[in-house]
Amino acid sequence: MALQGSLRDFSIADILQLIALQKKTGLLTLKSPDDTVTLGFSDGALVSAESSAKRIDTRLGTVLVKTRRLSA
Repeated sequence: MALQGSLRDFSIADILQLIALQKKTGLLTLKSPDDTVTLGFSDGALVSAESSAKRIDTRLGTVLVKTRRLSA
């Protein structure tokens, strides 16, 4: 069953908790005027995340290198 709605009705935390507790598999797409983020779930576990904006400066690897937690 597909769900569609506004985050004014539910918080992201509520939605993620529902997905985890019901062990759902599928995609959750969050849209804003500037970006579309798609989260992938398998049996309630987050297995992927993708942003249409693909801002290289905010990717985890880039942030870890910038903060010197990892080397390039």
